[in-house]
Amino acid sequence: NEEGMLMDFREVKRIVKRWVDKLDHQYLNEILKEINPTTENLAKYLFEGLEKDIDSERVKLSKVKVWEAEDSCVAFSG
Repeated sequence: NEEGMLMDFREVKRIVKRWVDKLDHQYLNEILKEINPTTENLAKYLFEGLEKDIDSERVKLSKVKVWEAEDSCVAFSG
């Protein structure tokens, strides 16, 4: 845009927060009914959801990381 931004970071944070709030402190088996709620599947689920909300002509989601612990994470790339 005229301000030199591809996407306002406040908008990115709002979108990510909506997805995190949907899952945080929830029983994931009820949300991810059709899949085993492993970290790998959760990363894929988040990628697919965030991709729909973030992708535009100028911005494409490339990767989602889900951290299980301080030294353990899974990344999903589309």
